Amino acid sequence: MSARRVLTSFAVVVGTLAVLGTAASEAVAGSSLKILRSWPPVIEAVRNIERYHEQVEKAAAGELKLSQVGPEVVPPFEQLNPVSAGVFDFLFSHGAYHSGSNGLLIGVDALKLDPKKLRESGLFEYISNNYEKRHGLKLLALTPTGQDGYHMVLKSLPDPETGIKGRKIRGTSTYHPLIKKLGGSPVVLSFGQIFTALEKGVVDGYCWPVYGLLATKFYEAGAKYVMRPTLGVSRSFTLVNANAFNKLPKKLQTILVEEGKKVEYWSIKFFDDFIAKEEKQLKALGVTYHDYPEKFRPHVRKWFNEGVLDLVVKYSKADGQKFVDMARAANMVAE
Repeated sequence: MSARRVLTSFAVVVGTLAVLGTAASEAVAGSSLKILRSWPPVIEAVRNIERYHEQVEKAAAGELKLSQVGPEVVPPFEQLNPVSAGVFDFLFSHGAYHSGSNGLLIGVDALKLDPKKLRESGLFEYISNNYEKRHGLKLLALTPTGQDGYHMVLKSLPDPETGIKGRKIRGTSTYHPLIKKLGGSPVVLSFGQIFTALEKGVVDGYCWPVYGLLATKFYEAGAKYVMRPTLGVSRSFTLVNANAFNKLPKKLQTILVEEGKKVEYWSIKFFDDFIAKEEKQLKALGVTYHDYPEKFRPHVRKWFNEGVLDLVVKYSKADGQKFVDMARAANMVAE
């Protein structure tokens, strides 16, 4: 992103703040904090931040109020800096949306589904300390959206020999290594652009978390072939501005941290149940589920996980390599 675009985007955010209300420092004084999220409510991942929001306010018993705004205020790929600068207090998003600034939070998608071990391994604390040092942000939660993470959905099935060679597939950076291994070309599009791109043939498929196909209705644009096996573990995150956090009373700080731990487990059950129900509904609408061709099937999970870890090192250099080394030493890399 050019320096001019960064400055323009930031100016827009600051201008928006004047419309939305007081600055973050004033919000802290009034025990009212703002959450910036990367998705509109139609995207099921938002249930995680809604649950966290609800449980924090309940535990705070009137001492803390939260409010939420989404990508209609700041585009998803431009949200890290405004929260780092204190324009907003929390960021609920995915690491792929700011991988050029820091790659560590894309790495969690290649880790096993075990919130307790992720924290005990030191990986959670390592990420949090890194983001606090580099961006002034503290990690509160890594919420898995069920046991199955991601998948590829296509407008036509892969070729048994050439896979998806010559096809354009929408995917954030997390998916790019896998798409290339399968012979495709990655295309980066925001959520709001995917349906039209599928409909007009700009892309031939897309990669997405396992949940959410029903709400997005991408199958109506021709993407009806869902590929298996699933890939990695999809984790959204909740970060808080460290200055805003440190100004809160110790009681409220504890609530923010403890509710972050709780929502990680709530999320797994919620999404496992949701995905099972959604799959039945999708099949009734003509969506079909298929194994990758035999030539590729044994490799796709490894390609995804190793590709994600390679990206962590690419974007975060020595910090990323330390993350990968810690993950391997703790036997936390997904299989």
